[in-house]
Amino acid sequence: MSRCVCPLALAMALLVSGAAAAQASTYKQAEYIMGTVFEITLDSPQPLAEADRYRFFKPLFAQLRAHDHHLSNYLKDSELSHLLAQWKADRQPLKVSPLLCGAIARARDYHTATSGAFDITVGPLVQLWGFKDQKIRVPSPQEIEQTLTYTGFRGVSFDASRCLVNGLAFAENALDFGAMGKGMAIDAAIAYLEADLKPLHPLLSGLAIHGGGSSAYFWGAPTATPQGWPVMPRQGSTVYWFKNKGLGVSGLKENHGIYKGRLYGHIIDPRTGYALSGNAQLQRGEVYVVADRAEVADVFSTTLWVVDGAQAGRLARRFNFRFWWESPSAVEPSPAHYQAEEP
Repeated sequence: MSRCVCPLALAMALLVSGAAAAQASTYKQAEYIMGTVFEITLDSPQPLAEADRYRFFKPLFAQLRAHDHHLSNYLKDSELSHLLAQWKADRQPLKVSPLLCGAIARARDYHTATSGAFDITVGPLVQLWGFKDQKIRVPSPQEIEQTLTYTGFRGVSFDASRCLVNGLAFAENALDFGAMGKGMAIDAAIAYLEADLKPLHPLLSGLAIHGGGSSAYFWGAPTATPQGWPVMPRQGSTVYWFKNKGLGVSGLKENHGIYKGRLYGHIIDPRTGYALSGNAQLQRGEVYVVADRAEVADVFSTTLWVVDGAQAGRLARRFNFRFWWESPSAVEPSPAHYQAEEP
């Protein structure tokens, strides 16, 4: 499921404010990966030589591209695309890489934990509703009911211990990592930064990565703002500060359509097969999810759209994240603001 774009670029403009910024240096580089623009921002207390910047940017973008190579259902030569094509051709068990194996296994765990509200097998429904090709249509109840027989992991036979896919119920768009892939890629880049680039850490005060604005991680803090990286939600005027945290943002404003006078958003409830619809859904604004890992923030910024408040609170406590809604008219978080608690 694709997601909306939040204005991280606007918030990052705050980095140049303040007297301390005059001595600091900020560097940005962007690449088109996973069907969106990923941007990495380096903040250093002193100017960085081009060679030093290259030592950060090159391997971090390589981590992001590696996940695109394994998880993309848009790239014809990705591992996922090959998996679906091979299964369609001969219906034989297929071994997958550790990266794709881990992604399927964790997605299945999220699916179970959310009682089906998170589902990487939702691809056939996304296509049925026309969101994949951005040609919105409203399918009949019979079409939805039939398509649901392909989703919900009903036809996926997967042995995580051997990384073996034994069966897929629907070959085309059978697996879609759009609601967790960017978070996975960002976490991998941050893990590489913390482990393999540790000798270079003295050169940095902070680093931020965001993919399309909907998934991000903020490592350290800018020299000018040691309390963290500033993010201002598009829907409000409050500035939030993030330090060593992942952020996921999801809304309908950037991706919705009108069919016969009714608004339909791009987020589909995997349990019912129906897309979110009506102006009241649009007026909910955007949900912001903050977690220790970008993957968790990514997953639940989509999932929270289709669960009730009680389930949202339970998930926040179980997976240790906090969230709030920014409505179009609000300048502060709404009362539905859950702080993760110890189990």
